[in-house]
Amino acid sequence: MTGHTVTQQEQVTLAAKAVQAAQQALAIVGTKQAKADQISLAAQAGKATAFAESAQADQAAHTVQASGAGGVYSL
Repeated sequence: MTGHTVTQQEQVTLAAKAVQAAQQALAIVGTKQAKADQISLAAQAGKATAFAESAQADQAAHTVQASGAGGVYSL
């Protein structure tokens, strides 16, 4: 190896490249986090939909059970 001294311009260039690499890494992490958040939100929405459908089914079952002599009663 030769005794190469790093010039100020080279230091600035290397620092700029390091900053750019760090920004790219953060963007990748941010994208992965955003995808994870989307998956989580989709899962929560799916659970909420399933819960609502289950509640509607329960409501319908109670309405059917309550129908009788005097008519249909919704509970």
